[in-house]
Amino acid sequence: MNLQVFKLVKKYFEKDYSYEAIRHKLKVKLNVEMSCRTLERVLAENDLKRKNIDESDLRLIIIAILLELHGPSFNLGYKAMWKRIRKVYNLNVKQNTVMIVLQELDPVGVERRRRYQMKNREYEVPGPNFIWHSDGHDKLKQFGFPIYGIIDGYSRKLLVLEVATTNNNPRVIGHYYLRKVQKLGYIPVLMRVDNGTECGIMEDLHVTFRLFDQDNNAGVRSFLKGKSTANQRIECWWRQLRQKMGDFYIHLFKQMERERILDSNNPLHIDLLRFCFGSLVRKDLELTRKEWNEHTIRKQNNRNVTSGKPNEMYDYPQKFGARDYKIPLLISDKIPVLLDKYTDEPRLWSENFDRLLEEMPNIQIPTDPESAFVLFVELVDLSSG
Repeated sequence: MNLQVFKLVKKYFEKDYSYEAIRHKLKVKLNVEMSCRTLERVLAENDLKRKNIDESDLRLIIIAILLELHGPSFNLGYKAMWKRIRKVYNLNVKQNTVMIVLQELDPVGVERRRRYQMKNREYEVPGPNFIWHSDGHDKLKQFGFPIYGIIDGYSRKLLVLEVATTNNNPRVIGHYYLRKVQKLGYIPVLMRVDNGTECGIMEDLHVTFRLFDQDNNAGVRSFLKGKSTANQRIECWWRQLRQKMGDFYIHLFKQMERERILDSNNPLHIDLLRFCFGSLVRKDLELTRKEWNEHTIRKQNNRNVTSGKPNEMYDYPQKFGARDYKIPLLISDKIPVLLDKYTDEPRLWSENFDRLLEEMPNIQIPTDPESAFVLFVELVDLSSG
């Protein structure tokens, strides 16, 4: 078999795509037709299977779960934890094993997640790229980590999940939007945002891209603004972020405040916190985004909501009785000019802090929360001395 074909099969198998979706991706990406029987044979020959797997050493599985429970992922449910253990630690483990271990190691957390219920209003979208929802998340903003996200309304696929020094600068929000449409090569029919001025440049760009289209949502009608209750796709998702990683950092930084290690009103402390923890927060956001897009959204009783994996619903809507509404971006060659003229590159810390870093000895960026905490304390002492 062609190595390129096998790599693509392995990639989408590991992303938990269904066999039907893998075959569809092969057709779209490489124009390769592969029968289901051939795909099953290729997977079997390379020991790629989802059932009857040989589990890794249970001690290694327990250690991995303990490490996650003492980090940003302490709030994960058993299915999300199962995915994390497989992908981050490269361990073979069954969902049931993770569930049993979590019940033993974290019974309080298991019960808390079991009892939590969220009620959502009915929401219907005809297909992917019909509407994107965009919003900022401020729960970590007081500590210097404002987050911004864009999610597809139909598939619930997270398209953008970023952190920078700001999530209300129109030039930075415009940068997120332009980078995404540049990468995809298309735009959605509609954009939905909350009332406010932070999306002004993104609005101007999207309306301009849609100005000469002939559909009923063209031009200024393609950009919707209103109350946050009308932006429910992204608003509802922020709870997922808090559960999967946000609460860990919120609790940690608040504890640092209580112990007078951190002063969140001190701009230098905030920049030091960004320097020490910024790469970790960014890495955890990207991991959270990928895991969400690869997980299965279950069917909900009494609600007309499409179930499936966000990646599959976005890439292969025909499987779910929908179609893709993407609109080709006809001026892709102009995006670099627009990025340079109308947007700013997002930063993890302020420009003034760059000059301070030049005066400090060579410092390695931390790779875990513990070393980040130690470095923060050292730098605070150094700066105050």
